[in-house]
Amino acid sequence: MTPANHWKAAIILLISLGISITESWADSTEDRIRSHFSIPRSTRLTGETIREAVLRVLPVGSLAFSIRAKLLERGIGERGLSSYIESENDNVAVSRVDYDPKTFEIVKKSYIISVYLTSDSIRTVQGVTVEEGLTGP
Repeated sequence: MTPANHWKAAIILLISLGISITESWADSTEDRIRSHFSIPRSTRLTGETIREAVLRVLPVGSLAFSIRAKLLERGIGERGLSSYIESENDNVAVSRVDYDPKTFEIVKKSYIISVYLTSDSIRTVQGVTVEEGLTGP
């Protein structure tokens, strides 16, 4: 391989690495939670701001059977980076927005959204909590 070809190979490798890193940052957990719940970039992400956004989508009093459809409309549960599980025994529905294992970040975030439901025959949303989980070294 000539020196010119070495340079070409190095440039192609750097461009590929740059594209890979850019793609991983473009699909961060924070970007996805903002997208799922229409949280503007100007709003600081905290458990409270996410909780308020979730309650705009699933207000207190919403029927439990409509939760899955509303979350699917917003992309939760579509790509394997988020999920939704409802427990009739515990009267809680849990949604996770997880980190992408292919991303470049060392410390990665996940958000666990718990939607509490009433225990009566027509179950409705009673409240929401949000927890942030971190993983990494």
